[in-house]
Amino acid sequence: MVWSPQFRRVPGRGGGERWVVGHRLVDDFLEFAAGRARPNTVRVYAHDLKTFFSIVGKEPVDVRPADVMAFITAQRRPRSGAEKVVRIAEKIRHREGIVVRSIRMDDFANEVKRVKDIYNAAWEDNWGFVPMTEHEFDHMAKEMKAILRPELVLIAEVKGQPVAFSMTIPDANYALKAAGGRLTKWGLPIGLLKLLLASRRIRRLRLITLGIKEGFRKRGIDAVLYLDTLTTAKKLGYSGGEISWTLEDNHLVNRAIEMMGGKKTKTYRIYRKGV
Repeated sequence: MVWSPQFRRVPGRGGGERWVVGHRLVDDFLEFAAGRARPNTVRVYAHDLKTFFSIVGKEPVDVRPADVMAFITAQRRPRSGAEKVVRIAEKIRHREGIVVRSIRMDDFANEVKRVKDIYNAAWEDNWGFVPMTEHEFDHMAKEMKAILRPELVLIAEVKGQPVAFSMTIPDANYALKAAGGRLTKWGLPIGLLKLLLASRRIRRLRLITLGIKEGFRKRGIDAVLYLDTLTTAKKLGYSGGEISWTLEDNHLVNRAIEMMGGKKTKTYRIYRKGV
């Protein structure tokens, strides 16, 4: 598959037009990906493009709008194992007596203590984990309170005992992008206004943390939390999101994510050096 770069006239930021080097179909696809698919994830565009043309199997000049829409529809369709995960998760819920509820904002201080207990217990054996102090955790909770969707902060209980939790928040990158990196302009809070308006249109989420206490792992509680998060997100009108980070050797969790329709898009590497 070979195509030649073209000189193109495109709208300029300050009005008028400017010349750029590109390709109409390639540029249109990248613009579509940036505006609709993953507006906050720049590094995957080249991968998206390679995947797109490998699946469509056409030269750029032969691609039609119907091909693009068919590709996007196929990418968003749940994988064949999703229904199996749902059935398994529901069986686990009844077998283990798992009750999943959203965080109670009218009892926020005590809920923070419950989540803190789960958090430190769940991550104590993870590579590189450093327990958070009481002050650090309380400060983080206070900062997060303003952006939380209570319906998406879930606590799993077994016989009334909190044993796991997950936290999913709206992807603020969309709103930050709308503000253009500045909260004020000409001394006026124009960027802040754009940020607040854009925050109402956020349709993507980020699952930032999920933890399960020792003694309750490998019992499927993570699958139940994923399922309830996905179900609630759809009811609230969200169209997609990101789950990270998960350790690459956490095969049970990664397999469950993939069976629910998740696709790996990034790999982060952490290096350690003695000092």
